[in-house]
Amino acid sequence: MAVTALLCILPLRAQVSRAARQCIAREAELRALEMGGYIRSVQQCSCRVARDARVRTLLQTYLKGELDEADYRNQSRQRLEHVLELMEDVAGIVLCGPQGEPLTSGGETFWQQRIPAMSLPQSATGVVLGPPFEHRDNVYLMAHVPLTDPTDGRLGTAVLCFSGQRFIDLLVRRSGEISCCQVRLVLEKEGVFTALCVNPSTNEISRWPVDDNSSEALRRVSTGSPVIIETPSPDGEMLLTALNALPGCEGWALQVRAPRESLYRGVQGGIGMTLVGIAGIGIVGTLGMVVLIRPLTRHALLRVQAAEDDTCGTRESLRDETDRRRALEERLRTTEKALRQTDEELVDFAYMVSHDLQEPLRTCRSFAHLLSRRYKGKLDDDGDDFIDFIVDGAERGKDLINGLLDYSRVTTRGREPMPVSSYEVVADVLANLRYSIDKSNAKVEVASLPTVLADEAQSGCLFRHLISNALTFRRKGVPPRIYIAAAEMDASQQSPGDEDESYSLRWLFSVRDNGRGISPKDQHRMFTIFQRVEQDTGGAGVGLAVCKRIVQRHGGRIWVESEVGKGSTFFFTLPGIDVEARKKGKKTDHGIGLQTTGRE
Repeated sequence: MAVTALLCILPLRAQVSRAARQCIAREAELRALEMGGYIRSVQQCSCRVARDARVRTLLQTYLKGELDEADYRNQSRQRLEHVLELMEDVAGIVLCGPQGEPLTSGGETFWQQRIPAMSLPQSATGVVLGPPFEHRDNVYLMAHVPLTDPTDGRLGTAVLCFSGQRFIDLLVRRSGEISCCQVRLVLEKEGVFTALCVNPSTNEISRWPVDDNSSEALRRVSTGSPVIIETPSPDGEMLLTALNALPGCEGWALQVRAPRESLYRGVQGGIGMTLVGIAGIGIVGTLGMVVLIRPLTRHALLRVQAAEDDTCGTRESLRDETDRRRALEERLRTTEKALRQTDEELVDFAYMVSHDLQEPLRTCRSFAHLLSRRYKGKLDDDGDDFIDFIVDGAERGKDLINGLLDYSRVTTRGREPMPVSSYEVVADVLANLRYSIDKSNAKVEVASLPTVLADEAQSGCLFRHLISNALTFRRKGVPPRIYIAAAEMDASQQSPGDEDESYSLRWLFSVRDNGRGISPKDQHRMFTIFQRVEQDTGGAGVGLAVCKRIVQRHGGRIWVESEVGKGSTFFFTLPGIDVEARKKGKKTDHGIGLQTTGRE
């Protein structure tokens, strides 16, 4: 009978031991999942700064020598302050040059002396997190992310400092978890592992080397697959330790440990009771043994159930975090809807105002021309000048109102996008501009252009404005040369923060000229309505603003790269169509490029 009792107890002990290991493993997985969500939010904020077109353009212009240091610092600091307003967890941002030298900053400055301690490797392509550090009873994290140009060339580095309050909460909170566990963050550097633990009352970070057993296990650990080991504590108590790598952060792991005895203490006591029962088997017999084993089994099962209940508490906290994020997303959608409605109301307002101003302005123009015809030369010189001012002002007002109408009609009069041959659209535009091309002795070359998903009238307006500008802003004594091309964009070239991600195919168009070029200080404002770069060329300053609105309506973006005295290249993106849509729409032109030349 003694042998029979032992055979019953040993499997029970092994089962409860496995349950304890599963419990600590689940705890490590849930903790790693929570910490991974926090790390992803840090990486997303860092990438948002690195993808900011204004930040990259300013740095690229400065590195080329087209912008002096004072102007760069002033403009980039303003941009960083604007970015910081949208990121509540970011304490400060520093932009560094190609060699890691700090160029400009925004926000708090107390942490910037720590930047040289962790430089970003030249081979790094993503976000690299630095170890947590404390300052004045607060904990912070640093994130390094590379800044690249459109050809993936390294421009520099953006370094962000994040408040670590959420990081602390994830390490030290106890609700809904195994009450006896201890959680530590483990960092690996050059093959050496260091454990970090935060004191919740003082926010002080304690560091110490990881023991050899845990270090060997950490080298085997992989994301989503925790490793369970048993290690002795300094006082001789055996600990169950679960090690789990953090997703999305190389060299970071979580260490969750708890005393082995606390996880199945009831089993040890029950086994002791059973051994006493074995000594009295001869007296109580089989019935006594059954009476002892049944409570033992029930107690062990209750202990496993309690561990599962603790794990359920962690699931509840994750569910609360998910609900909070859903509420935030809903609030963002509501705000986006309100902004879209406000934009539509502003467009309607601009249309009504410009339309209602047409009649009184038409009257002023008519009488101004009448005064010029009847009384020009019959008054003194001042009188003739006054008449000229009135006529010029009336004509200027007409141009402004017509421009405002064109700007508002992009949205109010736009048609649904459909398959359009951009090659045919450009050919029609060049035919309409034939007089200007011949007069300026211009040469226009057009490569093979694709079929796009667009409003045909608005795409023609887009090309007409860009080609007309190339003809107007030409260099004195140099015949204009214009080259129009398009290339299919791959996933790495697309910027999710600036473009509509609902289109799977997108084309990058370029309109290059050899004109006067645009200075860097004017490039950021030339797409704003009523902003003219050169005052002596006429116009209302609406054309490029209309181009930007057309491209944005099609879910794309537009920008310019230019050098004074050497010309400009305007880039913009339009959505393409898939194979099935091409069969239903117009055929893509892949023939010989179009070439148009003015009279010699």
